[in-house]
Amino acid sequence: MEFKMRTAEEMRDKMVGWVRSTTTRIKSFRVGSVIVALLEACAVIVEDLYYDIFQATKSAIETSVYSSFGFSKITPQKSTGYATFSRSTVASQNYPIPIGTVVSTEGSVVNSEVQFETIEAGTLNIGDTSVILKIRAVAAGTLGDVAEDSINMLVSKPAGIESVINETPTSGGRDEETISQLRDRFVSYLNSKYRGTAEALEYAAIDIAGSYEAFAEDNPDLFVLLYDGADFRDESLSLTNPYQIPVGVFSDPLTVQKSFYVGCRSKHSFTYINLSTPGVGALGDVIWEYYKEDGTWGTLNITSDGTSALKQSGIVSYTTPFDWCPVVTFGYWAFWIRCRVSNTGYSTLPVANFMFVNPPPGFVDLYVIDSNGNAGQTLLDSVKDTMITYRGAGITINIKAGVKDLVDVTVYVVASSGYTESDLKAGIQSSVETYLSAFKMNQVLWYDELYQQIKGYDNGYAVKRMVSLLPSKDVYPCSGHFLRAGVVTVEVVK
Repeated sequence: MEFKMRTAEEMRDKMVGWVRSTTTRIKSFRVGSVIVALLEACAVIVEDLYYDIFQATKSAIETSVYSSFGFSKITPQKSTGYATFSRSTVASQNYPIPIGTVVSTEGSVVNSEVQFETIEAGTLNIGDTSVILKIRAVAAGTLGDVAEDSINMLVSKPAGIESVINETPTSGGRDEETISQLRDRFVSYLNSKYRGTAEALEYAAIDIAGSYEAFAEDNPDLFVLLYDGADFRDESLSLTNPYQIPVGVFSDPLTVQKSFYVGCRSKHSFTYINLSTPGVGALGDVIWEYYKEDGTWGTLNITSDGTSALKQSGIVSYTTPFDWCPVVTFGYWAFWIRCRVSNTGYSTLPVANFMFVNPPPGFVDLYVIDSNGNAGQTLLDSVKDTMITYRGAGITINIKAGVKDLVDVTVYVVASSGYTESDLKAGIQSSVETYLSAFKMNQVLWYDELYQQIKGYDNGYAVKRMVSLLPSKDVYPCSGHFLRAGVVTVEVVK
């Protein structure tokens, strides 16, 4: 039998009908009459009960599915780290530091203090000026993951101790898993049953090996266009499949207007070109360029040309440009590079079998990070051991640490009345840093969303007008990279 929600109006009308059928002593059932007001009150209560039953039933069904697979929400975890307790002069006696000694970060108008406590007893011995003890956050969650040198307050001050500092970041904090996160993890778990898929590798790295985040990338789709100086020709199928007929990358007769384009939906750092017929000619040379965010073509910084200007098969390696921007060309949305001839000095034009960008076919790049955005050797080894049972046959998995890219943000704003310049600067800076701290690997920083994040600070009351904002374009990270706030500069203008 299908469960159907009943509205208060439906139940009121049913109750009015029932009362009408059971007595003739009540004559008025107009809206606002005493009997209808009483029935409406009952109907509202029953409607709330219907809603509660409906939500509880949905939750019970979902929970029972998870329970059937031994799934439950990940509980919050407390951050841990080390703190150095010090004094300015050498100790003339032993100073004990008990378990439970409380230290904290310094609170501000924007950020509340984060407290930690020692989880081991220690002693600052005679002749020493410091001792290092392990600490743990008082409250669970990622707020306990703080930067080095930020724990500097002695909340409960042991005798003989003058100062405290954490010389390394604290880590390991985890917020309680939300229902939506649990659903996503459950879907990843189901996908992981198909061993060898990117989803399976990511799930294993996170749920089994203990990564905070993971991203797997196999050989991406590649688009190859040939340009004869007037029109494009799509050779994507031919030049991404080794078993197709080879294709000349420059048409004959050769002119400096001719080029070929290589596009991919993610940024990359090399292109492999396999030539069936290498180019010949002492003067033959090429120029590599990339499509910039301002709509022009910039010179690609080639770090190594293994093809020697398309005169042999090899890898062309380059620095991934920060201002490399995707654009739609011949129907393909991609990050494009192009290779054009700088002269017509080829006596034999190069003919290509196939091309690919990193990672090559048969390889998967698996990027992992912990809650601090790092990946130590212990984590990398744990992921490596886990991959043995999850990788596809014949597939090589390159396990790499995710890379943090810092984005400098500069914004000029006009403040609303009632907001001091110092508070507005501190508030917007914290808002931007918090916003970017939640970015995942490969997540794009959209200009419009950053604009609204700043404009909407303090529910939109603080900023009267946005004057300018940098970066002025969307920011696209490379594969396995994640964005964080660099230098955040806030200027308040009149």
